[in-house]
Amino acid sequence: MTGLVLGCLCGLPIHLPLRSLWFRVEERRRPEDVTLVWVAARDLPAGATLTQDDLYGVQFPSRFAPDGVLTGDPDRQVGRRLLPCLADEPLREERLEPVSRSRQAR
Repeated sequence: MTGLVLGCLCGLPIHLPLRSLWFRVEERRRPEDVTLVWVAARDLPAGATLTQDDLYGVQFPSRFAPDGVLTGDPDRQVGRRLLPCLADEPLREERLEPVSRSRQAR
């Protein structure tokens, strides 16, 4: 019985750090939260009216998604006029005219 207790006590200092390491490895395996960000499919000139063909979605890890980028349903953005955007640039709200002005200009 003493040998069993002694064996457990000697193994404990090894077991605890290994257990901690295991939990950190498991934590890294978890999938990250992602955000679907809408990106310009090509160079878009100033004043262009946004169409569905002008956009494509890219999944960003949520913690790296730029602030103010367009997410969600892209149909809500179609028909809005925009400032110039480069191809593959994440579209930001400030690059689009306000909804009321864009919709009235149609």
